[in-house]
Amino acid sequence: MAVLAVLFAGIAFCAVFTNLVYWYEALSAHEPDALRAKFRRALLPWALVRIVRTGLTQLAVFCLWPLAPFFHHPPSRAPYRVRGNGLAQGGDGPGPVLLVHGLYHNPSAWFLTIGRLRRAGFAVHTSWYWSFATDFEALRDQLARDVETLHARYGRPVALVGHSLGGLLIRSYMASPASRADDGVCRVATVVTLGAPHQGSKLAALAVGRLGRSLIWRGALVRALEARDRPPCAPALSLYSPIDNMVFPQEGLRIRAPGWQEAETAPLDHVAMLFHTATLRRATRFLAEHAAQGHGATADPAAADETDHEDAQAETTGEPLLHSHD
Repeated sequence: MAVLAVLFAGIAFCAVFTNLVYWYEALSAHEPDALRAKFRRALLPWALVRIVRTGLTQLAVFCLWPLAPFFHHPPSRAPYRVRGNGLAQGGDGPGPVLLVHGLYHNPSAWFLTIGRLRRAGFAVHTSWYWSFATDFEALRDQLARDVETLHARYGRPVALVGHSLGGLLIRSYMASPASRADDGVCRVATVVTLGAPHQGSKLAALAVGRLGRSLIWRGALVRALEARDRPPCAPALSLYSPIDNMVFPQEGLRIRAPGWQEAETAPLDHVAMLFHTATLRRATRFLAEHAAQGHGATADPAAADETDHEDAQAETTGEPLLHSHD
């Protein structure tokens, strides 16, 4: 019981602390009336609801964390059994996809995403890295090896999805020569990042381990990434939430790299992006459309139906259209 009490206390503290820091940053940068107009809600009751939802999301993460081995399908293993318009090796379908989790997380982060991508016809693989005793460059090099393995195995470009730090690793990989094969052909079909701290976060000052602390707002890692940035060789989309409780300031979620598209999701906390149906639908749609176009395959018809539904929802919620960095 004592262990459970400590666990729940830790979850509650994290939920309250990160949300309070978010609102401090938001109210320091914007007038309350401007925030009420943006979110079309009374701020105090909504802030309390967000704290409760953040706590529930983090509780789900803790419960799922030990199940990581069941969700780990590395490039060296066969993928999850494909559903819908799937592919045999070299056959039709949108191709392989590699999912890269965030800091302190593991493949259980993708327990909802895996099923959605399987139904869209993807051959799904997941990476798994330890967040301690390593550094950013080592993880990016491992990602490069994983993509090279999948590209050789399927003979097809690989779709990439990354949450948080996973998205930052993918961005760094896309700017490196490793993203192209020896003949100059892009090894990647399409990219989606979810809540990636493209400019870092002030909260990283409190991170455990040098990898987490390297993600500090406008720090050396961010500056090095921007110095190496170049347009990606495949369509790339960065999704970010307007109330992310782990990336401060919110500008840290915005990517400055050329050639990327950006889109704001519904108001979600950092981890809740992994559980939000409309966000996962948008990511799947982008992946399916561009992966299919990239090698003449056919996207799952179900994905197109979901696209229309999401576009209608975006219009009613006021979500902005894609922004492109040329």
